[in-house]
Amino acid sequence: MPVYLAVRGKIFDVTPGRNFYGPGGPYQNFAGRDASRGLACGSFDPEMLTEDLNGPLDKLEDLGGEEMEALRGWEERFNEKYLVVGKLVPVGHAEAEPDEKAS
Repeated sequence: MPVYLAVRGKIFDVTPGRNFYGPGGPYQNFAGRDASRGLACGSFDPEMLTEDLNGPLDKLEDLGGEEMEALRGWEERFNEKYLVVGKLVPVGHAEAEPDEKAS
């Protein structure tokens, strides 16, 4: 099974880093979630992670400059190491709807 996580709206395939992000890995709590807030704040606390991706997305509006800078650094590292496989959008957004032409 592939291992995905989201950072600033980008969904990354972190399967090559399964030993870090997969079951039993030190960052396993980020898998399958929007990890942006946790990475920005340097926190593994469950309340830092978006549990319900069917709910509203975390807009990160309350983060400070240092936290946003840290998050940009993480995003840069993920962009260098992992493939972007999708975009995290709110439920009901036009991009979230199935493409009828693909049927």
